[in-house]
Amino acid sequence: MLTGYLHITDLIYNYRLMLNEKQYSPRVKMSLNLALARMGDSTAVSFLKGKLAILHVNDNIVYEIFPLLTYTRQRAAFDFLLQTIQSEEKNCLSSNPDKEEPIICAYRIIEMVAPYIHDFPAKIENRELVSDDYSKTLMAVKEWIKEP
Repeated sequence: MLTGYLHITDLIYNYRLMLNEKQYSPRVKMSLNLALARMGDSTAVSFLKGKLAILHVNDNIVYEIFPLLTYTRQRAAFDFLLQTIQSEEKNCLSSNPDKEEPIICAYRIIEMVAPYIHDFPAKIENRELVSDDYSKTLMAVKEWIKEP
């Protein structure tokens, strides 16, 4: 994935060939697709969009997969993340170990996307959402997402 971050486009052809080889694990192939997507490869972006369509969002997905989506810096990935912020489904668990409760995943996703979106209406410090009123911040973010 470092090659995607560094935009070493000379490797795009080789990565596409590697994706067709059986010797590489699904994890390696996913890393190749992520690197390709980061470099703007439309086939890799389409592949990731297909994978996103079948995801059932929960804590594991939010913590393990969503950071990889932000890595790609692709509009399709961020559109999916912003769409997920709009969801009212309580698929994540509160971080209170004494009383885990189902909660919406939006706050965690906001913390992930905010650093990468210009003029995003939520402020982040030390990777955490900064707000005096989390509900109000969430509503402001949802309204911002709805704007054309």
